[in-house]
This record gives sequence, C-alpha cells and structure tokens, in this order.
Amino acid sequence: MSQKEHLKYQIENLKREIEAIKKNQIEAIKKDIEQEKRRVNEVKVRISGLRNRKKEKANNFRIRLKNASSSNQKKSIREAKIREWDRIRDALEGHKSDIRKLKERIKWHKGKITDLKERISYKRNQISDRRESIRRL
Repeated sequence: MSQKEHLKYQIENLKREIEAIKKNQIEAIKKDIEQEKRRVNEVKVRISGLRNRKKEKANNFRIRLKNASSSNQKKSIREAKIREWDRIRDALEGHKSDIRKLKERIKWHKGKITDLKERISYKRNQISDRRESIRRL
C-alpha cells in the first residue's frame, strides 16, 4: 500500500469515526437529556400538587379553627397545622433538590456533547492535514 493510499484509508476511517460519534454517542446523549427534562417536568407537577394540597389544608385548618369550641382544641389544631406545614416544606425542599440534581445532570450531558464536538473538530483537522499531505505527494 502506497503512502497516498494509506492516507486515503486514514481519511475514510476518520470520516467513519465522525459519523459514529454523531449518530451513536451524541444522539444517545440527546435522548438522555430529553429523559432528564421529562423527569424535571414530573417533579414540577409533584410540586404543583403539593402546593395545591397546602392550599386545601390551609382552608381546612381555617374552618376547623373557626369551628373549634375550646382553647385546647384550637391549640391542637394549630400544632397539627405546624406539623403539616413542616411535612410539606420538607417534601418541597426534597423536590427542589431533585430538580437541582436533574439540571446538573443535564449540564453534564451538554458538556459531554461539547467534548464530542471538539473530538469531531479534531478529527476534521486530521482529515484536512492528511488531504494536505496527499496534495504534497
């Protein structure tokens, strides 16, 4: 195999590698990003549900306090309200933490795509270098 044929062979291999990166790796990462975005939306729906539940509970506690006859009943209702708000707050914080983690994963995936694009650029530069070598032969 002559040097010129060898360089052409290397160019073809580099082209195949570029296509493989584009088709396989980048597409797989894009699917992962879409999956993470769907998870973020699911968590947002859960947060919305918690907020609605809190509104309903607030209304319920307001009615119960209004209808309570003794100060002991009112005290008990207020304590139950505080416990419920703490549970809801903890659940909201957990969901917000989940969203932060998912967004960090999305950023990480986007960084991987950037790295792959840099690899493609490097391989394209190798192709142009080999074409230049062929022209000089």
